Amino acid sequence: MIGCSASIAAMAGSRITSFGFSPNESGEIFVYVFLRGGCDGLNLVGPVNDPSYIAERPPELRLTDSDDGQGLRLDNGFNGLDFRLHPKAPELKELYDQQALAIIHAAGLTNGTRSHFDAQDLIERGSVNNKNLPEGWFTRYLDSIPSIDTSMMFPSVAVSSTVPASFLGSSSTLAIQNIGDYKLRGDAKLQQVLQNIYNGQNLIDKTAAEALRSIKYINDHLEKDENGKVSPYIPASNASYPDNSLARSLKTLAPSGKISDAINGAFGSFDKFKEELTKAAMGRFGSGWAWLVSHEWKLKIGSTANQDNPMMDSSELKGTPLLGIDVWEHAYYLKYQNKRNEYVANWFNTINWDEAAKRLS
Repeated sequence: MIGCSASIAAMAGSRITSFGFSPNESGEIFVYVFLRGGCDGLNLVGPVNDPSYIAERPPELRLTDSDDGQGLRLDNGFNGLDFRLHPKAPELKELYDQQALAIIHAAGLTNGTRSHFDAQDLIERGSVNNKNLPEGWFTRYLDSIPSIDTSMMFPSVAVSSTVPASFLGSSSTLAIQNIGDYKLRGDAKLQQVLQNIYNGQNLIDKTAAEALRSIKYINDHLEKDENGKVSPYIPASNASYPDNSLARSLKTLAPSGKISDAINGAFGSFDKFKEELTKAAMGRFGSGWAWLVSHEWKLKIGSTANQDNPMMDSSELKGTPLLGIDVWEHAYYLKYQNKRNEYVANWFNTINWDEAAKRLS
């Protein structure tokens, strides 16, 4: 949820790469934004030459084909109607022209309630008449998708301080506003103390244990700098986000999950990938490198000796390097001495995932 004006949900099945989500190997992401009465649909997209539209709406509440209210013309109108988009929404027009946006008009409730709040309750529960259903439509949707494993860590996420009504009845939805602030304050030992306190089987204990588990999981998987601080997200392709609540919430979900999706598809999970790359780094005797490479659209892990790399004709490991761990002693000896395992473990906190995603592309 974004305040009381909109909601966002993303189904997730992958490791958090700066909070990137994907439910399956295809990389598809479902983002749902619920505008709570903040959008007049016929003022956003309207049939400017429809006689009834012209007769029933004053000029300031409708689009026109000329003058100050002139809308942005949309192709593929039906029944000879000239549908236009509000002139303040050129970005949506650009997406529409790229066939990346579909507009579904007159899709809503058949219930004729005049209550704004009742209508919201019905929509979020996916019901025509019963606004007191114990579960939301998104909860039922998740249950109906065979490819969504509701036992995984975060099959659904709401960008909100509380779980929205769309997710009522869901025991696997995480409500989070800012990924960087999703942590326990104070001494690091507090996590274990709380785990010892909430170790029972009642509802409070189970809920607290699940919250602690999600906090640990996220903080273990977030990208961090060498000092352990969460690395700021740098949008790919120089994307710019406005400074408002909707943009900040979208930015929470926006970091590219492409590299994460590819890792999950190739290795099954991020933890398995980490295990395999660590094994390659630890198994390289003497000097050399461990690599994650892309070869013929597949990810592979391997190592090379000395100064060799996967782009050399003489290398058995072939592909475009996405990530590389330098295991020459000069890379880590001053800080870690002979503790290569500790060096490799901390190396994962220094990865520039956006750069790796660019190389994958």
